[in-house]
Amino acid sequence: GDKFFLGADAQDTRVKYRRPDLAAILDHSEQSYGFKTGYKVQPKTKVFGAMHRGLTRYSAGRRGVNHKDWTADFGVEGEFTAKLKGRMQTGFSHRAYESDDRATVGQSSKTTNWTVGVGLNYKPGERTSIDLAAMRGLSEGTGVRFYVSNTAALAISHEIGKLGMKADGSATIDKYSDSQTIPATVNPATGLASGLTAGRRDDTYNAGFGLTYKFANWLTASADYRHMRRHSIFTWEYNYKDNQTSVGLKAAF
Repeated sequence: GDKFFLGADAQDTRVKYRRPDLAAILDHSEQSYGFKTGYKVQPKTKVFGAMHRGLTRYSAGRRGVNHKDWTADFGVEGEFTAKLKGRMQTGFSHRAYESDDRATVGQSSKTTNWTVGVGLNYKPGERTSIDLAAMRGLSEGTGVRFYVSNTAALAISHEIGKLGMKADGSATIDKYSDSQTIPATVNPATGLASGLTAGRRDDTYNAGFGLTYKFANWLTASADYRHMRRHSIFTWEYNYKDNQTSVGLKAAF
């Protein structure tokens, strides 16, 4: 009917690295298939549910990471009010690693994690826009099997005549699945050398500010500044600070 909908999808992804040493451990394929169904509760708002099956296989040079997944999501999307629109969903991801492909004795072969996806846009006025986003889910790891990433982000934009302003920020917490080991290195602050085997968590922060000016409908100038930093409880070598600035001139005909 006009209110009920049902759809199916499938995808196949191949990831290949150019360096032979990385290709031996990181080349992999990802396949998934599933369905999505829902119901329109309002002309511009619908509730939905989705379920997918996934299969990930790595190169023979990397053991312990081939897995099969079930993911399920439930949520609502559309225009909630005249000023608020977006998408809110939650669900779970169940992952099972192949038992005969275990790399380390004692590692769990299964993991189930809560997932979240939120993207909301609120327009308190004609020239002001506020975007809020929150995400939680599993990501493929390189030194470990996977990590759980949690992100919250906020962006505010406003226009005054031909001038546009935008400020945004985000915070991400990445928790890694398994312990990692790094060889002994010298800490420049203490002069001492030591190795490390421990769990890893990285906290990453991002903030920026930008301006645009529209000289004409076809000509716009822009200037942006962004600061990023990461703090890792695993080792100081993973910490960084980064400042980026950019200016641009865009012409569209």
